[in-house]
Amino acid sequence: MRKTEKIELYQPANSNSYTIESLALTIPSIRLIYEHTFRHRRDGDIEIKRTNGYSRDPSLIKPPQCSEFFELKRFYDTFGARSKEIFRILQRKGFVRLEDNRVHVNPKTRMANPESFRLGFSVEEDRLILEKLNRVLWRRISMKRDENGWLDPMAESLFTYQGVTVIGEKEGIKNYKFRIGHTILSVEFFREPAIELLELVSLRILLIFQEQLQNFFAASAVQNYNTDVWMKAVNKRKIFFDILSTFLYHSWNPFDLEECIIVINSGKGLYSFSDGKIIYRFDYDGTETSIVEDSTALDREITDSNREFLQRDIDIGTNREKMETIYLSIYLKSRSYHNVDPRINRLSHHYIKMFIESAGKLIDVIIPILQREKTQDALRWKSFYDQSRISGLRMGENINAVLYESVRILKIIYGIEDVVFYSEDNSITEIITIFRQLEDKRKENFSYRTKPLNKNEIVEGNYVSCSLNDNIKERMVLYFKLPVIYKPVAGKYLSGTFIYRQLKEISDMLNLSDPGELLAIIARTTFSLNLTLTKRRAVEKLTRRFPEFPEETIDSIIGKLAQSFTDFFTLLDTISININSAVSTMRGSRDSLTGLYNRQSLNRRMETFFNEYEKSGPGFGVMFIDMDSFKIYNDTVNHSFGDKLIVRLAEHLLKGQRNMTFETVPARFGGDEFCFGINKIPPRQFEEKAFSIFADITLQPIEVVFHIGDFTESGCFEINLLSFLHRFIRPDIGGERGEITGYSEKENESPREHIVNIFLHYLDSGQGGGSDSVAILEEALLEEHLSENLKDKIIDSLNEKICDKIVNNSILKEIDSEFRQIIGLFLKLQLENYTTGAIRKEIIRIMGFDKLERTIYQRVSIGLSHSSEDRLRSVSSIFKQADARSYLAKQNGKNCVFGLNNKQVKRSFKEEISILIIDDEPEYIDILKRVLIEKYNWHHVYNFMNEENGEMSYKKLRNIDVIILDLQLYSDEDFNVILAYLKGVAENRELQIIVNSGYIEQKAHLLEKIKKTNGLKVIAVFSKDDEVYKKIDEVICDRFNIMSDHSH
Repeated sequence: MRKTEKIELYQPANSNSYTIESLALTIPSIRLIYEHTFRHRRDGDIEIKRTNGYSRDPSLIKPPQCSEFFELKRFYDTFGARSKEIFRILQRKGFVRLEDNRVHVNPKTRMANPESFRLGFSVEEDRLILEKLNRVLWRRISMKRDENGWLDPMAESLFTYQGVTVIGEKEGIKNYKFRIGHTILSVEFFREPAIELLELVSLRILLIFQEQLQNFFAASAVQNYNTDVWMKAVNKRKIFFDILSTFLYHSWNPFDLEECIIVINSGKGLYSFSDGKIIYRFDYDGTETSIVEDSTALDREITDSNREFLQRDIDIGTNREKMETIYLSIYLKSRSYHNVDPRINRLSHHYIKMFIESAGKLIDVIIPILQREKTQDALRWKSFYDQSRISGLRMGENINAVLYESVRILKIIYGIEDVVFYSEDNSITEIITIFRQLEDKRKENFSYRTKPLNKNEIVEGNYVSCSLNDNIKERMVLYFKLPVIYKPVAGKYLSGTFIYRQLKEISDMLNLSDPGELLAIIARTTFSLNLTLTKRRAVEKLTRRFPEFPEETIDSIIGKLAQSFTDFFTLLDTISININSAVSTMRGSRDSLTGLYNRQSLNRRMETFFNEYEKSGPGFGVMFIDMDSFKIYNDTVNHSFGDKLIVRLAEHLLKGQRNMTFETVPARFGGDEFCFGINKIPPRQFEEKAFSIFADITLQPIEVVFHIGDFTESGCFEINLLSFLHRFIRPDIGGERGEITGYSEKENESPREHIVNIFLHYLDSGQGGGSDSVAILEEALLEEHLSENLKDKIIDSLNEKICDKIVNNSILKEIDSEFRQIIGLFLKLQLENYTTGAIRKEIIRIMGFDKLERTIYQRVSIGLSHSSEDRLRSVSSIFKQADARSYLAKQNGKNCVFGLNNKQVKRSFKEEISILIIDDEPEYIDILKRVLIEKYNWHHVYNFMNEENGEMSYKKLRNIDVIILDLQLYSDEDFNVILAYLKGVAENRELQIIVNSGYIEQKAHLLEKIKKTNGLKVIAVFSKDDEVYKKIDEVICDRFNIMSDHSH
């Protein structure tokens, strides 16, 4: 059917009425000319319709033999419910008139065609109305010889056409019929015309139709060759084929065409816009259907030379610089004989010539515009690539933002449906995760994974893999799913995508049935962003795959492949540069283990903060964080465990960054030292934020699994218990200075010798002493088999030593009986010379389990500094101040914060507090311990009097926060001893003292001594009574900023 949507092309008006009339007026011997149109019927007959009449004497023109009116009832039956509306419109436009209750069809309707007949309805409705009106104008003519008047002989010859030919006469009237396609001219002469006159009339009719064709093509050239119009056109290919379709549409009437096919083939280059095929078919009534295909194959051969014309590969344009030629092939098929034979019908010769010339001129008009557009597009693409590079540089290390913007562009330009990013370097995916947590969730238009897609996932998902780099262990790959824009072929990789069609020609060269197979071969190792980057590898790969082809052929194939996707590869190459640039920036500014900023990047950011502060900013703060007991974990467990602790601390800093509205810089300063900078924050608010981060790090428990048996290390916190004990028993690990000095492990010693030597070293250093230490030492050295008594003493002594070291190094808060039993078994089996494997099996057999689950806490010392403090005039001085305060925090006691006033920061959250009670009343002690332990879950509440020999080691006492002291216990001499003891413990920090004593007035002089002693601070003095534990509770809560609760 005629297309409802056509571009606005210039089409000259029908000028037959003027030219045919001029023929009747200029030749005196012509009496009358009737103009008829005929059309074929599907049953083999024809229909005739008179369209006009011409004469010097209008009275000679008789009405047509067929009726030209509808009876009113028939009109209503024909057009149905809308008959009145249709009649009013037809009457207003002059197509019909009403006379004697009949609807007469005016001559204007005879000359109407589907293009000019417009009533305001849809194109299809207008066509149907015209067809119904024409039913009273067309006269059916049978092809059989019968009494049908003068049209019979003409009808018999309708399918034979030999130029403009006399068809016949009737009843002595000098009436001659001339035919041009679907137009039949009936010419009457006053007298018998001479042969020369008939030839003249025939030639003139031919020239009239030829001139009409020339006028049509010339007028079309005026409009369709306008460069301004073409420059504004978006889809030039569609307009080009629409214009050719218009040329073909005007070929039905003069040539009675059934089918015409135009094929244009240019090869490659700029001319490729015109590559394609138009198939134009005409129905019997002239209704046409057109199909435009991308194929450049003309699958027609002449089977009837009288009704068909075929000419292949007509040269209509050549680019000599690039040796590109455009060829046109034309096929015409008529329903009548000799209509399309240019050797017989000169009109068809002129039409074919003008069609070829017009198509060539159209291409000549379009090519310079395309060249200009290509240059402009190249400049725009270059500008776009430059802008993309600049945008990528501005994004810096933000790989997530770079990938988001790259994928957004791919989806806009090429309609990419899905993108997957893979990196062998896990630090890159971790950085993407960090930025995704900090940025808008809507900026997630791609997925990333830690394993590459396999072949099946690529083929089934229509993914193309593009390698961003080829560095060993740093490979990055983009997988993107191509959109299906054509009808796919089942089971064909990439079928229906734009790449599939462009690979077809290259696949044919390699005798591959599936173009996707070619891409699959290359994609596995060589299909990267720009094939020129891996051209050598691609050639090697294809040469091995196709040994029958020379390397030169393979090289040209790779070149064609790259040329086919120049813009696509260039865009991906730009994306690759941006991503690699972001990765390089990230690696230069981030710590590879934690993903935090490194020291150099921290310094740069701090300099920026300081410059903003010097102008007008509120200032910035720096937290200097030092992990406590980090070395002991590295020494006793392994460095992998230490790395996990470092990563955990980094995760808390990143969490703190996400929870802040301020600009922050979490960084790893080096080793187990970290920094956290906060910009544009006042001092008081900075301290509050620091407390919050400190609480988040130290209060959240870490679940640790102590494995007795063999295990495979996973991502959780795990410790090989036997290896841990092997290392922790050594005096040079986790011990005090006196224990470490002089110890060295001997070579080739048995497990028993190893344990005995360690025990002897502790005796030498004065750590395991007793009254018979010398005798024990001699016995241990001389006897090959130790006595059970000596074994028990060694086991008990070393068991206590290991437990003390574990607690004092803050690995566990306390050692439960189960843990102690395992340590004792470990020591006992060592003394019996069991190997490690045998020890493992025996402990599992005795205990009945192969692992322990315990809770540890990460402890840190933090120092704070702020740019608003006095004497801090540079970034370096701010760092030094924070570092110095973190050192004070570590010296003051592990898990401590030193704030801006150079003093320990009050805890603003519930935390464990170690308390030492020095009293001799068991009932009172039990009540106080129960209250403190039950209320606050403080496990470190000690009774000084229950310690062995009434003493506590300095190591344990240095972790005490509060001492509850009963002065009534001591005489003046005894008190001086305990005072000196406490003074030594309080070195470099302030020890909090609560005096709780009876007869407090009698002990006032002792109280004064405490107050005058440096390092000791009396925070409360109470006399013993029934409610004293409530008073102590309130003091502790106030001192450590914890809400009091006396409900216990």
